[in-house]
Amino acid sequence: MPQRLASCALPVVDRVRELLGDAGVAVTLVGAQGRVLEVVGPNDWFRRRLDHLGLSLGARWSEEEAGTNAFGLALLTREPWAVGKGEHFLEKLAELSCGAAPIVHPFTQRTQGAVGLTALDGRDAQTLAATAALAAEAVQHAMEARSSAHERGLLTHYLRNARSTTAPVLAFSSRIELANGAAARMLGAGDRAVLRRQAEAELAERSSGTIDLALADGDSFNAVVHRVDEADLKQGVVVRAAPTGANRWRPTDGDHHAERSGLEASFVGHSKAVTHVRALAGRVTVDLPVVCFSGEAGTGRLLLARLIAARVRPSAPVVVFDADRSAPFAHHEVAERVTEELRTTPNTVILRHVERLPGAVLAALVGQAADIGELRLLLTRTEAPGSGPSDVFVAGTAGLELRIPPLRERPEDVLDLVPHLVHRVRSTMRVAPALPETLVRHDWPGNVTELEGLLRTVAQRSVKAEMSLIDLPSSYLNSGRTLGRMEHIERLAIIRALQENAGNKSRAAESLGIGRATLYRKLRTYRIDLTSQILVTAAGRPDGR
Repeated sequence: MPQRLASCALPVVDRVRELLGDAGVAVTLVGAQGRVLEVVGPNDWFRRRLDHLGLSLGARWSEEEAGTNAFGLALLTREPWAVGKGEHFLEKLAELSCGAAPIVHPFTQRTQGAVGLTALDGRDAQTLAATAALAAEAVQHAMEARSSAHERGLLTHYLRNARSTTAPVLAFSSRIELANGAAARMLGAGDRAVLRRQAEAELAERSSGTIDLALADGDSFNAVVHRVDEADLKQGVVVRAAPTGANRWRPTDGDHHAERSGLEASFVGHSKAVTHVRALAGRVTVDLPVVCFSGEAGTGRLLLARLIAARVRPSAPVVVFDADRSAPFAHHEVAERVTEELRTTPNTVILRHVERLPGAVLAALVGQAADIGELRLLLTRTEAPGSGPSDVFVAGTAGLELRIPPLRERPEDVLDLVPHLVHRVRSTMRVAPALPETLVRHDWPGNVTELEGLLRTVAQRSVKAEMSLIDLPSSYLNSGRTLGRMEHIERLAIIRALQENAGNKSRAAESLGIGRATLYRKLRTYRIDLTSQILVTAAGRPDGR
């Protein structure tokens, strides 16, 4: 057991257990990886019962190894969690009610472990979680009180630098390491280890200096380094990225909107794909006859078209037509309206869903736009998943097609989009670090539109100051894993059972030969939406077939 965690947490665990008296509740301490470090129960029988269920010294209760449980969820989300009777993943734990809360180091903000309360009598898990949260807070206060003077000094210097910049900032000594969000995103564990060695070598004979680090991904990192104590290197080092163009750090949207402008501020993402799209978009001039924005639904084609229209012709009004909203026989009418707008007004025209237009009609529009001599016509084209770009729009012209990749091909952009989109809905709402990291694993078939819809719904329903994993629907918590062949078969069997039983979960579970709690878990695991059209239609039939 880590010495500092033990010295700070065990007295709290013992005191909580003492205050609980004869209540049938055990107090448990687990480490950062979910390993049980201490279990204190009300009596020997209770302790033996927990041992039989696997809540014993040395056992691992992480989410990966024990399925849904309060300890694993608290470690994963860094928030208190309550898992009531019948809600655990493992059947043998069905009788347990648990509440747990993470223990976070007050300086490094790293998760040190979790403290939890467990009952066998079905008592309210939310009450257990609230008590666990108070216990975890007491442990954190004990950690802060026992911190050394040099740790407090390192924290002071780190905050002094981190609060005045959006650049990556790190601070470290022999026992502690601190890093802001920009540093965490840019520097991997290997990069930080090399950075530490270079910084210590640079400061061996001086109090400050500069370093140039080649990162593992081939990029470079230039930084200014200085000692926390000019006379003693052992007191720690602060590293701050130098303000040069070589570094690829970018300020996060929620912190520094004012430092970004134009395309980067509105068309968010740091992937190579989006960076390339922005670079091409930035080179669009008024001399181009036509520009087409292609991509799957929800990728941001209309947004990018509006941004370019505003940049290239800032004084011209923008008029949008949609070929998807016209009946097939009215396509020529849409084309005539676009032609009239181009001929009689100075407006910039955006024509959406041009894939719906006959080729000859579209070619005629492109030709008319080319004759005008300046960029007046912007097109958007919807790709089917897996299809590629098409140059039918710019054939015979000097036009340009910009293809926006789907979000599944640039998942790293989710890290930038989440705080950006949340800020648009509620500018004061914070985002827990674990949330975008979890959403990166989702496939996002609806692309940015799906992500925005999810975050908007969560933000509008929540009364909290911070959005975290606990606010997400379970389908987004369980994304990112490809089902195996047998799992696909099991998922199909569950769907068929629900259809055959008119959506009644109790009867469906009985027909499958499993418990209702097991069915609920599998609905979450396999992301089966009970409101989907297939199940709703089946459930609406009197005979349930």
